[in-house]
Amino acid sequence: MLSQNSYGFRSSWETGSDDELNQHWEELQREHDAFTEATRAHAREAGDRDDVDTHQPETPSSHHPEIWVGSLSDYNSGHLHGVWLDATLDADELQAAIQFMLRNSYVSGAEEWAIMDHSDFCGAQVDEFTGLETVSRLAKGVAEHGEVFAKWASYLTTTDIEEVERTFQEAFQGKYESTEAYIEHILSETGFNEVLEDALQVIPEDLRGYISIDTEQLAHDWEIELYIVEAEDGGVLVFDPRV
Repeated sequence: MLSQNSYGFRSSWETGSDDELNQHWEELQREHDAFTEATRAHAREAGDRDDVDTHQPETPSSHHPEIWVGSLSDYNSGHLHGVWLDATLDADELQAAIQFMLRNSYVSGAEEWAIMDHSDFCGAQVDEFTGLETVSRLAKGVAEHGEVFAKWASYLTTTDIEEVERTFQEAFQGKYESTEAYIEHILSETGFNEVLEDALQVIPEDLRGYISIDTEQLAHDWEIELYIVEAEDGGVLVFDPRV
């Protein structure tokens, strides 16, 4: 089997077994298909793949997390070789796409790689050696929920993506104009306002106007135990870490 990569470098592979040949060819095909799928979104944005169907449905959050994976062998040899990949693909698909990228390396036999850049993770931390399973599940969370998932992941400061996924739904309390607005929501949902109104009935009418809940102080006190962060488009995101 004779192959030529994107730099024009040729390599050959020989076998005396049809089964081994078919297996090798299927592996190459799987890597190529994974690479094509993983680069669709970026190709669509860049508009440089007119020959390929780059249609991809919008994510629920309109965010499309990507990673730029580069060959370390090329980098150490003074060459920059890598590709932007759709980070929401499963880890095994990302691995196959990366392997295809390495096969097309400037350096023959390149094997080592690293995540050298990332995009649209809404602030969630991804470094050069973050595992592909973590990258994939983190990207899927951001694609589905947007910045709220990224903010929760950053708050936990953990590499255990299972903990982030397990606690996110219960921890996230919602988005509000302010912490005081969240307090007002809780007072209304718990029926406290009705209880207060009933209690005021036994107080002289001329004194009722002086009795109210200090939502500002209550918000200050609650912020000690809650995780409240400003949203990118205004307002605040409220999380309860005590889940």
